[in-house]
Amino acid sequence: MNMIKTIKSLPMAVAAAAILAALPLPQGVSLSGKAFAQEEKSYAEQAKTRKVPAMSLDIHKKIQKAQEAMDLKEFGEAKEILNETLQSSKINEYEKAVAWQLKAMISYEEDNTAETIRAYEEILKYSDSIPVALELNILYGLAQLYYSEENYKKALEYIKIWEPRTDLVSVNQLVFIAQVYYTLTNFETSLEYIYRAISEAQAVDTVEVKESWYGMALSAHWNLVSLPRFAMCWRSC
Repeated sequence: MNMIKTIKSLPMAVAAAAILAALPLPQGVSLSGKAFAQEEKSYAEQAKTRKVPAMSLDIHKKIQKAQEAMDLKEFGEAKEILNETLQSSKINEYEKAVAWQLKAMISYEEDNTAETIRAYEEILKYSDSIPVALELNILYGLAQLYYSEENYKKALEYIKIWEPRTDLVSVNQLVFIAQVYYTLTNFETSLEYIYRAISEAQAVDTVEVKESWYGMALSAHWNLVSLPRFAMCWRSC
């Protein structure tokens, strides 16, 4: 059962959604009209011990100029502005992370998954200087991006970093994790996650249980039964 097709279009959309979070800027200034709606209690608790530096007005002006170029689809100009910003001797780690966020968005717009991954991983170098919610979104986004590149082991690595740190794993996220384990032929763990997804979806009226989830579960059961028989046949033949 090939689940790649169903997830292929998701990571880049997640990338776009994750990179412009509600970030601390100079007072009265907004980087974007978009902000994360997800404000879990665990994020707030973790954020108490993490101090996010302020963005200077000078760097903010450069970031805003780069975003204006992006809005006009002038990605070359935006890249030049961001590269110049990153080379500034006065830039702090938080500001570097914001610049890399915009570089990630440009890579997304250019449908360049490899460069989006690189930008995301650059942001994680400054994880102590960015909001916890943003870091967790990037970790999960990287799992999806690596999955889309068929690097399933790396996708699982990021899932294992992300999952223990978040209190809320949505139904769709459970399905994605099940897909990763399924693709890596860990059918038992895949079943654990897909049945969790089905159970949680059935418990609420707002999430529809999809036929493909049952298909994944059936296929995982079939593999668990058939693979031992195939191994026995292979040894005896």
